[in-house]
Amino acid sequence: MIHLQTVDPFPFGRYPQLKNIWPEESQKLMEEAVLADWSSGSVFYIMQDAQVVGLTGIFFEDNNRDYAFLRWTGIVPYHRGYGIGGFALELIGRMAYNVSGSKYLVELVPDNEYGKPIEVWFRKQGFEDFVGHAVTLEEHDHQKLKPLALNLEKLYGSESE
Repeated sequence: MIHLQTVDPFPFGRYPQLKNIWPEESQKLMEEAVLADWSSGSVFYIMQDAQVVGLTGIFFEDNNRDYAFLRWTGIVPYHRGYGIGGFALELIGRMAYNVSGSKYLVELVPDNEYGKPIEVWFRKQGFEDFVGHAVTLEEHDHQKLKPLALNLEKLYGSESE
């Protein structure tokens, strides 16, 4: 069974396999980012039964709950290809919609060669180009980001009626 569990203080010390989610050149940056935000309560282990197989989380820009941004979502390579990532996205999307009232789940994909397979995967999960929205994007760490979004209202809105 796939579920989410709040990250504890030393995720990479306890579960070093998590570093392998990202390419070697990005590992240190991602580790620093997760460690800086682990106590926010919005960074989660992706668990398969009792085993940690990935990370995900959400954040909000300027306290605007309409847009829940994904943070560092990824599955350890050995566990990819089994639908775990898609199921984890469903869990975090439902959480963002039901708990925070978010209308969209947004992923900021690097607009470069590294981001191409990431974009393809998110599009397969139902994410679409996110244009004409109220979110202001700037370059992050000298790379351009392409926003993709999943419309949570369209997915889960009819469930609450």
